[in-house]
Amino acid sequence: MKNLSVYAVRYDANTDVGGGANDLSAHLQQTANNCPDTKLVVGGYSLGAGVVDTALGVPGPVQIGNFFSFDNPVPPEVGDHIRAIVTFGNIVNRFAPVQSLAGAYGDRVLDLCNDGDPVCMDGNQDTWKSHTSYPPALINQAADFAAARVN
Repeated sequence: MKNLSVYAVRYDANTDVGGGANDLSAHLQQTANNCPDTKLVVGGYSLGAGVVDTALGVPGPVQIGNFFSFDNPVPPEVGDHIRAIVTFGNIVNRFAPVQSLAGAYGDRVLDLCNDGDPVCMDGNQDTWKSHTSYPPALINQAADFAAARVN
C-alpha cells in the first residue's frame, strides 16, 4: 500500500519567493529525516515554480536588500529522495534551462510552459489566459512523469 501526502508551502505567493524556498527546503529536510525511505515529488506553478528553483538550484544563502532572503538550500542527501520535479509557468526558463539550475536533478525535471504563456515564453506572447489556464494534457503529462519516477 502506498501513502501520499501533500504540503502547501507557506509564503506570500505575490512577493516572497525566498521565504517560500526556505519553507519548502525545511519541509523536505524534515520529511527526509523523519521518513528515510520516502520518495519526494516537488512541484510549483508560476512564483511557486520560482520557489522550487530557488530551494533546489541555489547552492547557498542569498540576500538582496529587503526584497529577497534565502538561507536554507536543500542538502544533497535530501535531494537524493527527490524523484521528480515538475514546474508550470516558470519564468526562470526564459533565462536559463531549469535543468541547469537543478544541477544534479537533470533527468528528474519536467518544466512545462503552456503555448503563449507570457511568463515562461520569451517575447511578446499571448494573454494571461495562457498562464492561468493550463490544459489537461499538460497536467496529465506532469502526473505521468512524476508517477513513472516514483514507482
